[in-house]
Formats: sequence, structure tokens, C-alpha cells
Amino acid sequence: MHFQDLYDHYDKDLTDRFYSELMIPAFGMFPDELESVSVIHERLSGGNKDPDSSYILHVILALDGDGASEQEQKILGGVCCEYYVDSNCGLLTYIVRDAQASQKGIGKSLVNKVVETLNKEAVSHGFDRTDAIFLETNTDQVDASLDVMEPRKRRAVLFALHFRFLDYAYVQPRLSDLQQPCESLYLCVHESSVKEGGFLPAKIVSKFMVNFYSVLQNPESVNSDPFALKQLNWLAEHDLVKVHPHCL
Repeated sequence: MHFQDLYDHYDKDLTDRFYSELMIPAFGMFPDELESVSVIHERLSGGNKDPDSSYILHVILALDGDGASEQEQKILGGVCCEYYVDSNCGLLTYIVRDAQASQKGIGKSLVNKVVETLNKEAVSHGFDRTDAIFLETNTDQVDASLDVMEPRKRRAVLFALHFRFLDYAYVQPRLSDLQQPCESLYLCVHESSVKEGGFLPAKIVSKFMVNFYSVLQNPESVNSDPFALKQLNWLAEHDLVKVHPHCL
């Protein structure tokens, strides 16, 4: 098994294979949560290199088949993760593995790659490391029969991969004008970002939310979108956001 970051080695066919073979089967039943493949191509093929880019996308694949052509290599799993420049925060947007893959530890290895990659981005932008690495996952509001994994089981897997749940009423902004905000997600943070005592400074979450809404919708949305306003007002009233010590 070896890893390939499509940020460094963009390959259109490999990107399409990852999207069709792993991402659609895992996330296609939730259209408001799945990024368009055209957006992924745009970022990897050139958008990441724009000096004015507000975020940077990495797609890291776990591949099997050293020495084989890229068409022959099996995609064992992969992650999409983003570095948000203005807030110095990362977001692991998708993590998925091939259900038939026999190799153990794929998820753990991919998460380690995400933490390493996003912290390198932070250093390249003048920071010691990211202020936080976030992740979203389904709550029990989601119909378990529609998901490839029961939400509670998925949360247990993510908890084992060192993501912790924020005590915070999170709403994901629209991924595009054709999609809806998502109210059935927990916002999680990697435990390496959690401060002593089990908290995350509210100002870190607030900076990320402003950055996130501005990128996905538009900068004006933080002053007009009701979901953004509700979250930012709550964060302004709190110094700390509690991090649950146990899996939800």
C-alpha cells in the first residue's frame, strides 16, 4: 500500500475512479452532502495554485499495486481534506475505504496523512500548525437505512480515529446554489486540536465558520444567512466550546 496526494500528482482518470468507485457509493445517497466532481477537478487541476485561493484541497488516496499502471492500481481508500487560509483551520470532508479491502489500518493511516498534510499547509502559510482540524458526521436524524453505515457505528469509527464531538448546534452551509444547508451533522475536531480540560476556544470555531460560509456561499452570508448568524451569535456569547470526552 502506498499513498498519492492528487494535489501534487493530479490525475483526471484516477480522480474520476475515486469519485465513482468509492465516493458515490458511500455518499451519493445524500446529495446535499456530496461535492460535485467538477469542483474537485477544478481545484486539483489549477484552482489550488491561485495565489488568492481561500482554501486548498488535497485528495489523498491509498493505492495497492506498486509498479502497476494507475489504471491497474486498486484504490483501497481515500480522503478529501481542505486547508482554510484565513482561519488556519483544516476540514476533513470525506474519508472512505473500499469495503472489500483486506488491509488493516487504512483509515488510521489516512487520518495521519491528513493531520500531517494540513499542518504542513499551516507551516507554509506562516503558522506553527493548524488551529484546528474539523470533520462532519451524521447525527441520528439521518435515516440509517439510507446510509452505507449506521450513523452511530460511523461515529464510533471516527472516535477511534481520534475525532471528538463538539457540544455545538452545527449547520453546514450550502455546498452550492443547488443544494440545501444540512442540519443533521455533528461538527467534530481532531483530538490534537483539543485544549487541556476538553475545550476548544470559541474564537477558533467562529473564525472557521466565517471562513467556511464565505467560501461555500459568499462573504455576505455571515451577516445575512440565518443559520450562520445563529451559530456566530452563539459563539460570540461563549469563550469555550465543550468537547465531549465520549462518543455520541
